Amino acid sequence: MNTIQDPHSHSPDTGICLPFDLSQPLSVLWCPPLKASGVVQMALDEALLDWLRLDETAPKSALVCRVYEWSEPTVSVGKHQALRSIAQALEALNQSGQRAYDLVRRPTGGRALLHDCQADGECSFAVVTNHPQLCSASLADSYCWITTVLKVALAQLGRGEEMFAPSCTASSRAYAAAPLCMDTQTPWDLMTPAGQKFLGSAQCRRKGGVLQHGSIKQSVLGADRLVSGMDALHQAMLSVLARQAGGKVAVDALELPKIPALSARVEVLEAVRHQEVQQMWARLSTTAGSHLVPASLRSTS
Repeated sequence: MNTIQDPHSHSPDTGICLPFDLSQPLSVLWCPPLKASGVVQMALDEALLDWLRLDETAPKSALVCRVYEWSEPTVSVGKHQALRSIAQALEALNQSGQRAYDLVRRPTGGRALLHDCQADGECSFAVVTNHPQLCSASLADSYCWITTVLKVALAQLGRGEEMFAPSCTASSRAYAAAPLCMDTQTPWDLMTPAGQKFLGSAQCRRKGGVLQHGSIKQSVLGADRLVSGMDALHQAMLSVLARQAGGKVAVDALELPKIPALSARVEVLEAVRHQEVQQMWARLSTTAGSHLVPASLRSTS
């Protein structure tokens, strides 16, 4: 285990103030960047949440930080997103010339989102924590805290403060009506000065734990603003976290094979996600039109 010490005991001067500083020590666990299917990624995010909040052997006041890519173009949909809204999202992507080869339901809410690292230079992130202050904070404050960490990390990579819109003006009704995540806004999204959304996230809160994960559309930022790889973003996030927790953070690698309970939970959730995917494709093929279903799946839907 390494200890990162930073001379700044307060939040860095970023133009946006955190709603609170962490008064308790923070144990950060980092996962090596992973490229895998949507089913695996969502199973791992949810398994990490359950492990931190339910397993007595899990570290306390911990935060797991990971950055990852999807192995093939995949549309992730919100936990409660209706089939009609999912069909509208797939149709909109179809009409714009984008095509999903896979589908997965997230453990978090929100709208449908296409993850395509080849077309969008997209990468995803997850922050999972059982830290008492983050778990007891309001939804708005915990969202703001985590998003600010990402904002400052991106700024450290040379993205520049000017790319962030200070707030959004979208109404809750407009958000609920939009089938695609990137077509609407929340106060915690990050926008370019031109009003293009390039970072969106969703949160799942369960007793004793918080999961927030999301997507960074690097193509929206332009070629000169691309994050130079997942490792760079990961290290920048760790650096920022060192400053947010009173200037002292313990950092260690999270090795999944060495935690049997966590590995077992991932396997269970993978099976659940696979079943959900099959059911969604089957329902879409009969109610929304088979043209929305990839040809490779039509015979088994």
